[in-house]
Amino acid sequence: MTDERDGRHDFDFFFGTWEIHHKRLRERLKGSSSGREFHSATTARPTLGGLGNMDETSMVRETGRVGRMTVRFYNPSTHEWSTTGRTALTGFGPVPMVGKFHDGRGVFYSTGNVRRAAHLRCFIWSNISATTCRGSRRFRSMARATWETNWIMDMTRSSEH
Repeated sequence: MTDERDGRHDFDFFFGTWEIHHKRLRERLKGSSSGREFHSATTARPTLGGLGNMDETSMVRETGRVGRMTVRFYNPSTHEWSTTGRTALTGFGPVPMVGKFHDGRGVFYSTGNVRRAAHLRCFIWSNISATTCRGSRRFRSMARATWETNWIMDMTRSSEH
C-alpha cells in the first residue's frame, strides 16, 4: 500500500476551452534562437470516468491550419499519467510521455530521436490558475547535459466556455 495521492483529477483544471499563444523554436537541438509565434484554440474534456482526458486543438501556423489531438490516461497503480498527441500530418507517436503532478506542477518525460540522435523530452505544466496556465516542451540530447526549451504555450481560459 502506498501513501501517494490519487492524481486522477490533476487535469481537471484544463477542462473547457482555451486560447493559446505559442512561441516555438524553428529547429530542435541546434542552439537555434530563431522562432515563430502563432495562436490556437483548444477544448479539453474528461473521458473514461476521469481516468482519461483529451483535447482537440486548431492551430494556424505559417504552413496553414493544423489540427492536433492529445490523449492522456491515468494509471491508479503507479499514480502516473501517460500522454501522447499528434497532428493529422504526423500520426501518433510510439512513446508516450509519462509523469505526474506535484505541488501544482506537472512534469512528463519520454525518449525519442531528433535527426537520428537519441534525446530526452520533457513537458511541464506550470503557473496553473483558474484562468491561466503554461505548457513548455524541452529537449535534451543524450550527449549534452543542458535542456533546450523549444516550445512555450501560454494559455488563457476562453470567455466562451
